[in-house]
Amino acid sequence: MLCLPLLPAEHIRPTFDMMSGLNTAPHINPLLEYMSNTWINSTVWPVESWSVYGQTVRTNNDVEGWHRRLNRRTGCAPPLYTLIRTIHEEVMKVENMIALVNEQQLQRIQRKASRSIQAKLFAAWEEYSAGTLSTSGLLKRCSTFYRPVVPKRPEEVELNE
Repeated sequence: MLCLPLLPAEHIRPTFDMMSGLNTAPHINPLLEYMSNTWINSTVWPVESWSVYGQTVRTNNDVEGWHRRLNRRTGCAPPLYTLIRTIHEEVMKVENMIALVNEQQLQRIQRKASRSIQAKLFAAWEEYSAGTLSTSGLLKRCSTFYRPVVPKRPEEVELNE
């Protein structure tokens, strides 16, 4: 379910319906109902607005970073004119950054692990687009990229590791 946003928008609803139909655990029904009401059939957040299929940027981390930088520069509850001046300075920087991006002079800084996941994800998307990877295959593969890493318990660690 967590990988549904990685599908093309037009494939999300049928896939959700298929997955919901396979559910035999009654305790999962509230989650499915929540997802259906809040995301799948939402008029506020249509599926097209949260499908990130084929997109290189899939988080709001850039916005969060900008907000943190703005707060650091202005402090808590700044005077109105200080806030206006700071926002104006930010607007001027954004115009310069847009020009640099258009000229391919500015690139995103991305950690090695994120680049690796990005490469695997785009390779999976290419296979999916080519028809050599099924929807369930894409979801399974994507789940391996984004699953949490659970450390082994000491009794599970072999001495030869």
